[in-house]
Amino acid sequence: EALWQDGSLLPILQQAVAVEDQQPASLSHSEVERLIGSVYPDAVIMIEGQGCDLSLTVISAQFAGLSLVKQHQGVMQCLGEALASGRLHALSVKTHTPEQWQARQAGAGSGLLQIQI
Repeated sequence: EALWQDGSLLPILQQAVAVEDQQPASLSHSEVERLIGSVYPDAVIMIEGQGCDLSLTVISAQFAGLSLVKQHQGVMQCLGEALASGRLHALSVKTHTPEQWQARQAGAGSGLLQIQI
């Protein structure tokens, strides 16, 4: 109440609104698809979530022969600028080759637990 009465509240609120307006907008799903597709043009990209909190599943033949870490690093590199700017900050990534994805889908439908040795 004292801030309101002495006139210092309004400048504080105006500054807070100005800072909020400077926050970068989050990435749209189409922007994420475009960024990943520029490096992985064959990719099937599934996106869940909204705003700057996304879960990605990326399926590409380009992942063949790469370790899971290298696959994830490749996808993260596509989104590096968005991550650095804060437009994207909570990200979960799953990567598969088309063959891995197909095997996963076939196994998911059976209702049986599959153990690979």
